[in-house]
Amino acid sequence: MIMANLYAQAGRWKEADEVRDRMNDIGLKKISGRSWIDDSRVTM
Repeated sequence: MIMANLYAQAGRWKEADEVRDRMNDIGLKKISGRSWIDDSRVTM
């Protein structure tokens, strides 16, 4: 996914699509990230 994002950011849309297509073809999926904020009273 990082490679596809790098291509997209550089405006190389064809290459970004090709990387994403290859990832889909072999069954790779991006795992969603999480971000936590803790202020000692509430975790968001």
